[in-house]
Amino acid sequence: MRELMSPWHLIILLFALPMVFLPTLIAGSRKAEHYWWIALTNLLAGGTGIGWLIALVWALKDQPAREAISS
Repeated sequence: MRELMSPWHLIILLFALPMVFLPTLIAGSRKAEHYWWIALTNLLAGGTGIGWLIALVWALKDQPAREAISS
């Protein structure tokens, strides 16, 4: 019986998966104002390439959310 996943496939998967969600990770680390919209765009259209690029540009350009000013 053949293995389902070779060690090379596992290594590629472990490096490729974070790259797919890179726009979401960037938006989260920058506390982007439209984080959830960027994440949704990345999830639904990220596999197309153009959707991933749109999410990446949006994550890099989106302004960080303003924190509440406590008096």
